[in-house]
Amino acid sequence: MDHDSAQSVLRRLLRSSATAALTQSITPERALRLSLARSAERSVGLMVAVGEVTEAVAPLDATLEALDPALMLIGLGTRDDLAGFAALDLQLRTALVEVQTVGVLHAADAADRPISAGDAALAVPFLDAFLSDVARTADDAAMEAWVTGITAGARIVDVRAAKMMLVDRPMRQVVLSVTLGSEGRTGQVMLVLPTPIAAGAPIKPATSTFGDQMSAAVMDASVVLQAVLPDFEMPLRDVEAFEIGGIVPLPGVSVGSVVLQGKDGVEVARARLGQAAGLRAVRVQPPQRPEMTDADMGTGGADIPPLPEIAGDFPTMPVPDDAEHAVPAMAPMETEAADGDAVEFEPQSAFED
Repeated sequence: MDHDSAQSVLRRLLRSSATAALTQSITPERALRLSLARSAERSVGLMVAVGEVTEAVAPLDATLEALDPALMLIGLGTRDDLAGFAALDLQLRTALVEVQTVGVLHAADAADRPISAGDAALAVPFLDAFLSDVARTADDAAMEAWVTGITAGARIVDVRAAKMMLVDRPMRQVVLSVTLGSEGRTGQVMLVLPTPIAAGAPIKPATSTFGDQMSAAVMDASVVLQAVLPDFEMPLRDVEAFEIGGIVPLPGVSVGSVVLQGKDGVEVARARLGQAAGLRAVRVQPPQRPEMTDADMGTGGADIPPLPEIAGDFPTMPVPDDAEHAVPAMAPMETEAADGDAVEFEPQSAFED
């Protein structure tokens, strides 16, 4: 081996050793910085410089309540589980659109505008590359498990939808501030995913499906019910005479005539008025059985009109004369009886007294 070849091999070995040492000593924060800058350039051609990186762990509800409503939310998860979301601000999502459509990053800050389907679609390649790069770069086992197998999905419309779709569990959130290109525009991206149970433990995918999560969220939603007494009528003069402290009689109303209604007036159940722990309460009663009554057919009713009356008396029908209308006698007939004997039928006249 000549001198040049030996020097080349030596340089490659030194470079590999330095890279290995850098990889072994990389921190989660540095891994996030490197991955974001590298994935933004390689996936969509956007040059960014990563600034501040903050991390926190909080319950899902607290995380969602602290979000800016203007952020664009993109679902993150596996094929069977919506685990969390990514949040992009106006400047970053607009920069992703600019570099992928016109190929140029504008110098001026983006004007405020509604989030579109195109914004969400053009953000997915960047997020997928970022998550994949973090999983390869991170030396921390918990960080690697936090993003392994996670990909970007569809847009989540708003914070309320995210609260209904996601499982309430401790969430690890990482916020990265970036400078976009060389024009001085700044943006921000946030990753929110479930925190591992212990350091180094992989995230176990949720066993529930999206349908189960949606059903659980809907069943946990608040419902407003009103306990309503039956309507009754009273003269207007009595209503105008109402005064504070006065007693209003409720004719026909009993403790068992309470109806529970939803906000739209739909009857939910019938109840009985009472007390529980010194406070007014109602006890849900079984539904009333339908009662059947005999229809009054004599009066005709609303559906069956009465028969018309016939004026005068019925005419007298003539009685036929036996001599003129007598039926001729029939000849004797024989038939087989059950025991084989013949049975003879005697002739009879058509009318008998």
